[in-house]
Amino acid sequence: MKRSATIRLSLLAALVTAGILALLTLHTESIDSPNGHLKQTPGEVETNATQTGGDRDLTLGSLLGEGAAGPVFPQVSGPRPFSFPRDHIGHPEYRSEWWYFTGQLRSPESPEFRYGFQFTIFRHALTPLDTHSEGWNSPQIYMGHLALTDFESGQHLASEMISRAGPDIAGSALEPPRVWIKNWRIESLRNSAWLPLMLTAQDPLLPLDLNLVMESGAPIVLQGDQGFSPKGPNTASHYYSYPRLKVSGSISTDNAARIAVEGQAWFDHEWGSSYLENGQLGWDWFSLQLDNGMTLMWFEIRSSDPKLNTRAITLVDARGNRLSLEPKEVDVKISGYWDSPDSRRYPSGWRIHIPRYQLDLSIEPRVKDQEMHLTVVYWEGAVAVSGSHTGAGYVELSGY
Repeated sequence: MKRSATIRLSLLAALVTAGILALLTLHTESIDSPNGHLKQTPGEVETNATQTGGDRDLTLGSLLGEGAAGPVFPQVSGPRPFSFPRDHIGHPEYRSEWWYFTGQLRSPESPEFRYGFQFTIFRHALTPLDTHSEGWNSPQIYMGHLALTDFESGQHLASEMISRAGPDIAGSALEPPRVWIKNWRIESLRNSAWLPLMLTAQDPLLPLDLNLVMESGAPIVLQGDQGFSPKGPNTASHYYSYPRLKVSGSISTDNAARIAVEGQAWFDHEWGSSYLENGQLGWDWFSLQLDNGMTLMWFEIRSSDPKLNTRAITLVDARGNRLSLEPKEVDVKISGYWDSPDSRRYPSGWRIHIPRYQLDLSIEPRVKDQEMHLTVVYWEGAVAVSGSHTGAGYVELSGY
């Protein structure tokens, strides 16, 4: 059977599989556990991840529970008005949600990016909310993913943490706006706004430590139709982005004590109650920040049935204006592949051609091996942009 995994909508579904529920049972005393500690270097993988029995490489069907009946959650069926800062925090009535940061960093003295980072907090509801859904009875499960890639050494560090919400162990709150899993935190530095915010996360076993301040570098973007983002004929989410954040702060790894960094990041916030539909295999997602100030978001959900293929494009100019563009005007071609140590074959190089705006972009990974070999396996990595325009970004690949 082909082993595959999906991220974002499908990644959260992994939390309701037997393996994750077993993990939560094993940690009932502490409720939270940084269960994945992974150090990756070229040609070497060393893992201290907690094993829960069975094959960690979950199949897509087991992740999504395809065809299985489940609890009734509200569905995303069309655009709705956003209210900030309230919509920056959690929407626990929906089944799934994530707060997603990716970016590239350099030392203040260097013009070249040296590091890529990912920090994500996912929320998944086991059951719909009711009057008893508080404290230890909360059905909300949180999972965090943390990664740092050193472009010079090729080292890719990745870690995860899983926790039931419990009484103040994990969750989100409004004043100040914040989301957290124990000491992994996204927290606004103001009471009434999302930005600027502080991102803090550590894994002392790797070791890996991020302390980053995010400030606005471009206006918020409502993805899809006013924030309504279809993923298939019957599935959708609410989705918005800050496509260009200014970053400053510090990082540390086993190769470097705490060092000052600056750079740029992309933030996505998305929520809904639907996973991939039967026949949808996974998706490719691009967030690109061009040096001329433009930003580009592209995703394609791949399917065994062409009618279920879903593509979306958002192109924003340097002034923050969304440019008119349809997915059929975008040509994406794969220019290379990378084979992981456990025989997954990922695309590893692309060309994106958009004639209407004279864009002809070559996309190359900063490091080939940026696979996230955690509870769910996927590739998420920093990329460099060349061709008609230069820039930087991140690519996410799932279902391979």
